[in-house]
Amino acid sequence: MTNPVLTRNTTALRGTGATVQGIALITLLYLGFVVSAAMMAWQHPELFAPRIIVLSFAGLGVGLLISYFPKRASLLGPVYAILEGFLIGVYSMLLESRYPGIVMEAATCTFGIAFACAVLYGSGLVKVTDKFMKIVFTLTAGIATIYLIDLVAWFAFDTNVPLLHENSKAGIIVSFIIICIAIMRLFADYEMVTRAVEMGVDAKYEPYYAFGLTVTLIWLYLEILRLMGKSRSKK
Repeated sequence: MTNPVLTRNTTALRGTGATVQGIALITLLYLGFVVSAAMMAWQHPELFAPRIIVLSFAGLGVGLLISYFPKRASLLGPVYAILEGFLIGVYSMLLESRYPGIVMEAATCTFGIAFACAVLYGSGLVKVTDKFMKIVFTLTAGIATIYLIDLVAWFAFDTNVPLLHENSKAGIIVSFIIICIAIMRLFADYEMVTRAVEMGVDAKYEPYYAFGLTVTLIWLYLEILRLMGKSRSKK
């Protein structure tokens, strides 16, 4: 669920044509794939729920391929979005069945935060420095490692990483901290997109940067949904 994509050095990707608007439009397209796939999984959980582990590893694999082969983002980006959409659909349906209305609230919060971050960044109220980005990349790499350990533990030993899924006070604090890091990551993503455009990255790499933003938005949504689920389960 973390975003390793925009940490890569893009100085070798110089060209002309990439624009913020182009990257934003492709990001919306990818999110459309996510939502469409999520709706399909929501309507047919019997088809996707039993394959959730396979879908998790498949999504991880496709994401890594795009990270290391950015030229393939235009082809593999939709595949990643669809795989993640299936996972989101199953997870969202399960929590919605327990806590009606939680999915719409989580989605609204996610896009509200993304919009607010874009306004703060675009207005210059939030400055993203190289030091800030290094800190964010380190934190997200650590969280990515925890997610991977959790996934393997679930697959191999039918257990989970402590606190990540617990509804205790400590578990809720952990989820809140992860959300804060995801928001920091979003600012870093905006900065990477801005730098790519200023560097003159070729337009054919727009799907690559759109993919990076999509990864972060999916991560943010799932963590907000998880936090809301933890909070409601305590009532």
